[in-house]
Amino acid sequence: MIFVVNLLINFILSPFIVQNLGAEANGFVQLANTFVSYVSIITIALNSMASRFITVSLVKGEKQRANQFYSSTFFGNVILLGVLIIPIAVMIYNLQHFVNISPSLVGQVKYLFSLIFISFFLSTAAPVWTVATFVKNKIYLQSIGTMLSTLTRAIAIGLLFMAFKPKIWYLGIAAILSTLILQIWQFYCKTKELNELKVKIEDVKWENIKELLASGIWNSVNQLGILLFGGLDLIFSNLFINAKAMGIVSIAQIVPNFLGSLQSTITNIFTPNMTIFYAKGKIEALKNEIFKAGKINIALLGIPFTILVVFGQEFFHLWMPSQNSVLLQQLSVLYTLSFLLMVGIMPLWSIFVIVNKTRTNSDTVIISGVISAILTLAALKFTNLGVLAICGVSSIVAIFRNIIFVVPYSAKYIGLKWTTFFPLIFLTIFNFVVEFTLGKVLLHFMTVDSWLSLATAVIIFGLLSIVLSFVILLNRKEKAYFFNFLKKNK
Repeated sequence: MIFVVNLLINFILSPFIVQNLGAEANGFVQLANTFVSYVSIITIALNSMASRFITVSLVKGEKQRANQFYSSTFFGNVILLGVLIIPIAVMIYNLQHFVNISPSLVGQVKYLFSLIFISFFLSTAAPVWTVATFVKNKIYLQSIGTMLSTLTRAIAIGLLFMAFKPKIWYLGIAAILSTLILQIWQFYCKTKELNELKVKIEDVKWENIKELLASGIWNSVNQLGILLFGGLDLIFSNLFINAKAMGIVSIAQIVPNFLGSLQSTITNIFTPNMTIFYAKGKIEALKNEIFKAGKINIALLGIPFTILVVFGQEFFHLWMPSQNSVLLQQLSVLYTLSFLLMVGIMPLWSIFVIVNKTRTNSDTVIISGVISAILTLAALKFTNLGVLAICGVSSIVAIFRNIIFVVPYSAKYIGLKWTTFFPLIFLTIFNFVVEFTLGKVLLHFMTVDSWLSLATAVIIFGLLSIVLSFVILLNRKEKAYFFNFLKKNK
């Protein structure tokens, strides 16, 4: 239910922004966030493994060591931000030399980038308060914080746009306010759930920072590879086509980003248990947890992904009437293709962090990302595919990487046969075929030309799909867990 609230807020907010600012301006909003993701590659090296090390230390009863990791992470972040502030300021000042910006928008875009980066600094400078919900296995509390943050952002944008002439940089102000609300919520959760962790100068240890960086550096490499997969799409669109194409791609990313966020939200619910099972050496329980997480991912996430494939054109026609609905659906489906066919194995991504075997995973991501970027540039140069190439190549490369590396090696790293988790891929594809067929049958007998008829079709499709997935995918224990899962996260 929390995710649905977030989705509804963004569902209303996105066309509101496009209508008031235009597709090109909306593209620069997404580009600013993309630039932040580039810079976050550096901070990920320190932060990505913090929850893992703190959790394992607490499970083993090593509270002092846990507090050392907690304090060291905070001070390490402060140092990193101090180093980054000058080059970021220089980059923003000369932004028009890096990307194509209409002369009338240069000032606004620079203000936007400045505010978005301030929001990033505020978020990164705070201690790792999210570790509390991770350790206590109350990930749903993070979702509540995200909802409050999203609601704050929506209200701020609405008020600013109604009170003043719409400007792109208003979204930067809204980003700062939403970040502050999220940090306040995370601090409240940390104080309530894990108050024994305190930032203490005497607990800051260089050896802890070194240990975090030694493990986390490969997550930074991994993130760099992910950015090569899709994080360059807006830049490619801007530099190799035009700013308008960048705006179209930014709109096409909206729904896939929602679905990716939903996938992460559901998958992350299982990560604490997976971490605890591994820390206790319960490999069979870990395997069962992975299969349970994979099947629930398929049952829940297969529905929205298939809705995009079956009803996407009708949806975009109603949602963004000023844009090309056929093209938007094509681009969105291309973006979600790897999730659509691989959603059942998404929990396996957590294994490489849990077992602290991030280097090989990061190597394969960076290699795959480089291949994806090269193939995309080649397609842009030698074909007329344009934005289709930008959105499609990365998904195809990602599918091959999951099949060749993620599935077999995640099993190997926890001592299981390399073929152990391949059934999750077959279940994902089978479930999609069943739901796709069901959706096409419904669409054949129903006319979808309004929000009411679309909602009716989607509700009928969703209810039938959840029943089919429930019967086909889950065993008795998984069905019982599924009901408890829905009650807990409603």
